[in-house]
Amino acid sequence: MKKITYIIIGIVLISSCSTLKIEKVNSNSDIQKTGFIYNLPKTQLNIEFTVVKTKYYKGPFSNYSKEYLGFDNVIANNEIKYEIAKININPHLINDTSQTYFVSGKYKNFKTYNFFNNTLVLKSINKEEETYKNIKYQHDINKQITENKHYIPFKDITTRPLVIEKNDTIWKNILVDSVYKRVPKINKAIAPSTTKDQAFNASKFIFKIRKRRLRVIAGMDEKYPKGDALKTIIKKLDQLEEAYIELFTGKTISDTITYTVNIVPNKENKISELVVNFDTKHGFSKNAIGKILINISKENENIILRKIANKEQKNKFTYRIPENAKLSISFDNKEVFKTTIPISQYGYVNYLNKNMFNKKIIFNKTTGNILYIK
Repeated sequence: MKKITYIIIGIVLISSCSTLKIEKVNSNSDIQKTGFIYNLPKTQLNIEFTVVKTKYYKGPFSNYSKEYLGFDNVIANNEIKYEIAKININPHLINDTSQTYFVSGKYKNFKTYNFFNNTLVLKSINKEEETYKNIKYQHDINKQITENKHYIPFKDITTRPLVIEKNDTIWKNILVDSVYKRVPKINKAIAPSTTKDQAFNASKFIFKIRKRRLRVIAGMDEKYPKGDALKTIIKKLDQLEEAYIELFTGKTISDTITYTVNIVPNKENKISELVVNFDTKHGFSKNAIGKILINISKENENIILRKIANKEQKNKFTYRIPENAKLSISFDNKEVFKTTIPISQYGYVNYLNKNMFNKKIIFNKTTGNILYIK
């Protein structure tokens, strides 16, 4: 009796497995059955460039910095410079629509199956849903740093008014007792203060600040500030002096922004390239004359994997084993970044027997190949 029972159970298991069908489909396929569709993964590389934009402002008194303060190294001209501070590579899985599969029939052994976010790429079979963080990689390549058009780099130019009062003396001849006498007449007038006058006043104020700081530190005043009060006074005097010194040396303002370039390596070609315009004057812009070259090339093929994989097998679960590729980034023919990275579409298709479906199968969230089977 037991023997018959085992035979019946075996027949049921075999029949249930045999009705499970896995087939490759395309846009012309006629699907009229109940089942689910999944894709093999394709790797999209999100290449993030962290760019520092620095604006250099010439000080209004820079021409007098040597004469009044003894400074030689000052900003000579207003200009903007862009520099690439950091490069990050983020692999991101997308659907490979040339590798689409349809699973139909009885698949009781599937307790659950989950897809990676916004794709039909499987991330697990017989494993409950996990919460994955939604990471935004997309950035507008033409996005510019937001600027305040009304920004005034130098507000406190001088401690004195920008106009001065001038006295002009005019001599007149006046008849007094039949005798002409020459008498002065004083005319008061308001005239604009010259840049040199303002620079001189600003330099005098810098030395006043230094004198005041010295008196505070040395305790030359009657009341000596203690504790945090002393620190606050010194800090404010330092900030004030720095602001006035910038009138001579100039000022720099820096901002950062991340630009992302997306590239999907072509699996048909051994080399994929992308050229982006960039230079230190315009940043990422069509007007930039410099060139950033992104080059992705296959490494030497894995002969063992090539022998084992890619042999098409019908009615078996399909997954992909990625292959490493070399990625290099050059700016004006000089290499600035290089790494090795797995690319799914460069890799090989492999197959999984249906009798494995009662186990937990976890796929790698970066490459799409099997991470482990429990």
